[in-house]
Order: sequence, then structure tokens, then C-alpha cells
Amino acid sequence: MDAPKCAKIGMSLGFLGGIATFIGFASYGSLNNTQTFVDMAYVLLISVMFFAAAGAFRPGTAWTAKGATLMCYLTLAVVVAITATGLGDFAYGFVEAIIAILMVVMSYDKDTQKYISQ
Repeated sequence: MDAPKCAKIGMSLGFLGGIATFIGFASYGSLNNTQTFVDMAYVLLISVMFFAAAGAFRPGTAWTAKGATLMCYLTLAVVVAITATGLGDFAYGFVEAIIAILMVVMSYDKDTQKYISQ
């Protein structure tokens, strides 16, 4: 079965979010000279969560359709929490939150849920 359009978009958004998070938050820390090991841990956490959510949009993995949706919600929650606490730049956090919201929307598509559950 060919991947539905929403599954392809969701996976692409996950990869985009992971790469953009790493670049965005890393540049934010280096511009402000406040980069610490803990800040980098937050960056890596968000990046890994985006990449995991991207992988959840594929069939034949350990993810179920509900698990993929939950992972998208968890990614959104972590992005919002880190941005709200001031550990990351607001502009980058806002963009990442929008990407995570779009991933949540894509995970609710019926064809995508059938595709993931194969």
C-alpha cells in the first residue's frame, strides 16, 4: 500500500522539526553565549522526539496509530514546556510548536491511521 499524503506530510514534518530544533536552539545558545550541557540535553530531547514521531508514521514499526498520535502530543508538550520555561528561544519554540501541532493533525487522518496499523 502506498503511503497516504498525510502520512508523508507527517513524516516530513517530523524530520523537519528535528533538524530545525537542533539548528535553531543550538544557534540560540551560541548567539547568547549561554550554551550549557543541560541546554544541549533539551535540544537533543526535542530533536529525538521529533525524529521518533516521524518514524511513527511508517507501517511495520512498534507504533500503533494511537501511539503515534500520543508521541506527537508528547512532542508538542515538551516543546511548549521548554519554550515556556525560557530554556529556548520563543521564536524557534513557536515554530516547533506549530510543526508539532501539524503532526498531531496529520496523525488523526483515517487513512494514515490505517497505514500505520498495517
